Amino acid sequence: MAVNFPVDADISPASKHIDELVKALQKAGREAGLTEKQIDEITKSAKQAGTEGVKNMNNVNKGMGNLGDTAKKVGGVLLATFALDRVIAFGKEIIAVTSEFQKFEAVLTNTLGSKSAAQRAIAEITAFAAKTPFSVRELTESFVKLANQGFKPTAQEMRKLGDLASSTGKQFDQLTEAIIDAQTGEFERLKEFGIRASKAGDQVTFTFKGVQTQTEFTSQSIRDYVLSLGDA
Repeated sequence: MAVNFPVDADISPASKHIDELVKALQKAGREAGLTEKQIDEITKSAKQAGTEGVKNMNNVNKGMGNLGDTAKKVGGVLLATFALDRVIAFGKEIIAVTSEFQKFEAVLTNTLGSKSAAQRAIAEITAFAAKTPFSVRELTESFVKLANQGFKPTAQEMRKLGDLASSTGKQFDQLTEAIIDAQTGEFERLKEFGIRASKAGDQVTFTFKGVQTQTEFTSQSIRDYVLSLGDA
């Protein structure tokens, strides 16, 4: 259904609408599954365009028709305050991100065996991404890689891994690959995180910040050790 706005609509200065606009952008963005970081970037861009106004109100209805239902929920305040090209760009980003989330859900459904489990995982990943420098895409891809290796990290375990990656200035996916390699006896990538390891028989000795820890050479023991560093 098209959203219609009169051509002679009263266009107030951006300063009078900024609070309403930010709330509208945040609401639409969250409905589309955007992270708080993505929403902040969009609202910042929109604020910069605030003084431009709507350049051609006759094209508003046509432009809105291309945005999709979620974007339309932003409403008249957005259109009455910001340039149409910025509104359309926002709508396109919502559509693109929504499509990406649908792909994530499909992959996770296949990995976890049920749609409900996939949706729970996406919700946890999205919430985690909003509080970290990691993207939803990176976290989802890492989760899938780990799950395919028999490790389905909980929200708490994702946090521990994220803390370790952040503390060493590395990406989450780099740590994921390092863990997967370590489970096969390849410890080279762990060095990127300041972790050194040596294997002797069925035992592995890890050294991190001068502290040595010996564990069994099993996937579970290796994962438990790396997770413990996230609490250090």
